[in-house]
Amino acid sequence: MTFCRHNLNCSMTLVTRSSSLKRDLYISINHSAMLLVKQQSKAEWISFGDECTRVFMAKIKQRRAWTSIYHIKDQHDQRVEGFEAVSKVMTNYYKKLLDEKDHHRTQVDTQVINLGDCLNLEQQMQLGMPFSDSDIKRVLFSIPSHKSLGPDGYNSGFYKARWEDIGPLL
Repeated sequence: MTFCRHNLNCSMTLVTRSSSLKRDLYISINHSAMLLVKQQSKAEWISFGDECTRVFMAKIKQRRAWTSIYHIKDQHDQRVEGFEAVSKVMTNYYKKLLDEKDHHRTQVDTQVINLGDCLNLEQQMQLGMPFSDSDIKRVLFSIPSHKSLGPDGYNSGFYKARWEDIGPLL
């Protein structure tokens, strides 16, 4: 009787493992399919983006509306509206912030620095050393291909796919 129970427990364990493996496989395939759809939609959007279509221009207008600042509070906590007025408040704020001559800074406490890890002279010299093309390639290929677009509008997957052509330019 214990043999049957043992076989039943083994069978149940195998069924559970099989179900788990099937679920994991399904999740993996589904995840890969979603990544492919995302990449295809990005590629399609980029191809549309090169044309001055009505859809593209409407998207630019929509993004500009979302990212615009229509009103702001000034230094007197008064609400200011309009592009020119908001621009003036922001310009004045940063001029005042950056033009201040009296920068009161506290001294660095060397005891605090000595408590933590510090770079030795050799490590400091390594930070200033030039890097090679193989360093650039190693770092680029360590980034997942589906990460967000860079400031140039391309993700790391683009650079990986076209490395032979554009690698020397980087």
